[in-house]
Amino acid sequence: MFWTQVRHFTRTIGFRLSFCYGVLFAAGALVLFGFIYVLLRSTLDRKDRELVEVRLQICASIYQYQGIASLREWLTVANEARRQKTYFHRVTDAAGGSLLLVVPEHWDATDLRLLPDPAPQRSDQVWERVARDEFLDISVVTGRLPDGATIQVARRTSSHSALLERTRRIFALVLAPTALVGMAIGAFATRRLTKPLRQLADVVREIINTGRLEVRVPIRRADDELQDLIVLFNRMIEGNEGVLRMMKETLDNVAHDVRTPLTRLRGIAESTLREKDLPEACAQPLEECIAETDRIQQLIQTLLEVARVESGVAEPRLERVDIAGVVEDAVGLYEHVAEEKGIDLRFAPQRDCHATVDPVRLRRAFANLLDNAVHYTPPGGAIQVNVECGGGDVTVRIEDTGVGISAEDLPRVWERLYRADKSRADCGLGLGLSLVKAIVEANGGRVSVQSTPGQGSEFMVTLPAEAAAGSFTATPQMAGRRGDDAPHLQSVRL
Repeated sequence: MFWTQVRHFTRTIGFRLSFCYGVLFAAGALVLFGFIYVLLRSTLDRKDRELVEVRLQICASIYQYQGIASLREWLTVANEARRQKTYFHRVTDAAGGSLLLVVPEHWDATDLRLLPDPAPQRSDQVWERVARDEFLDISVVTGRLPDGATIQVARRTSSHSALLERTRRIFALVLAPTALVGMAIGAFATRRLTKPLRQLADVVREIINTGRLEVRVPIRRADDELQDLIVLFNRMIEGNEGVLRMMKETLDNVAHDVRTPLTRLRGIAESTLREKDLPEACAQPLEECIAETDRIQQLIQTLLEVARVESGVAEPRLERVDIAGVVEDAVGLYEHVAEEKGIDLRFAPQRDCHATVDPVRLRRAFANLLDNAVHYTPPGGAIQVNVECGGGDVTVRIEDTGVGISAEDLPRVWERLYRADKSRADCGLGLGLSLVKAIVEANGGRVSVQSTPGQGSEFMVTLPAEAAAGSFTATPQMAGRRGDDAPHLQSVRL
């Protein structure tokens, strides 16, 4: 489960954009560091080279115009002024003989061995950097004069390799946090940019789960492609809502207008059956006509009932009742039916699960669920009805061991006039569960179903609970409801 969620998260647009932001941020930092690194290295080299080259030019000028004695005197004065010998100086003649050698006091034999040989064949001037140890380098420049003499000037400097190595380590330590900062900035920017898409997905998900087309995506204060998409989507939903509303109103109007002709048709068929000289060949068709008329009237009545509940025209008569008592009434109606069919109907209520509902309509919803459970459970099966309360909700579960509902039918069982496969819809009208859904939602609850074909189904009704103020007491409207309300408990199968 954890790795599934991780894989799902890594496939989201937000993660991919955040990752790209982090990679680009790190790549930009790497390019910037490379530029700074090269610039720092060249700057250090140029500074050290300029110091020894300037020194070499001064010494060469003094030697050419004033001779070796003047050069030695100038070096002595310069070193005394500095109070220490900072530069190494060496002058050789054309044959390689030494004319002048000035060694800094802090130098040793190691420094002298590292210096390049001032070969007479050198032309112009050559600058070199020699690594002494991990802390010091020697910057040395060698130049050849017109008379064949060679001047060599050297100076100790801080180890550029060590400095650059520390710079690389610092960058290596900073690179990972830089990438994380880039990903954090990318995640923040991506979340801001994809917020309209998430809102659009939430609205689509709500429409799919609830079927409510009145929800809309919030309009943003922006003028971009996402804003155009949101406006077009809202217009599309408004158009679909209008079409569906018109279809429902048309269906409801037709159902309302057809009731009177059907009643007249049934009356004509009944009066004809009462005729004494009616041929026997006409009796059976008329009886079938009456049965089909009753079926159509039941369908129309249920359609109108669903329409009234969904539209809010039929206001619920709310009472504070124990849901276990309401469910118990519905169970009592189907105990004998289940017993005759050889079905074990078990009821396990938890008392004092109070809610403010319309008990008459809610009882009809439970009756519809029980009627479906009994009808689609084969002999020898079982139906378990539970009432539980906790977490602020009252939950009624009706679980059967019937034929079940296929996966492709499961998402649509709450739709009007939708019939499942032949095994579940041999005599149903396709309105039972849509009526259940309308009644439960009108009472502030929600319905859900889980099913496995061949193993059974579990229907769950969840209602907002209220804290019990004492033991349950029947109200006058609830007295004798099994007898008085029996017409209201007429069920409609899926």
